[in-house]
Amino acid sequence: MNSEEYAKNRGMVCPNCGSEHICGEGSLEADFGEAEQQCYCDDCDARWKDVYKLTGYEFLFTKK
Repeated sequence: MNSEEYAKNRGMVCPNCGSEHICGEGSLEADFGEAEQQCYCDDCDARWKDVYKLTGYEFLFTKK
């Protein structure tokens, strides 16, 4: 599965074998509107990095 197909599946399966037995490793690292997290598959031992991009915000509250 390529990166685009992986994103279409919302990152819910291993991009190598298609297994749902995947986990995030360590903490989410964010910088300048992008975040990354190391991931791995319990079934095939594949490792990859999920990349998240800022798309906007919701629920803005102000004091005025």
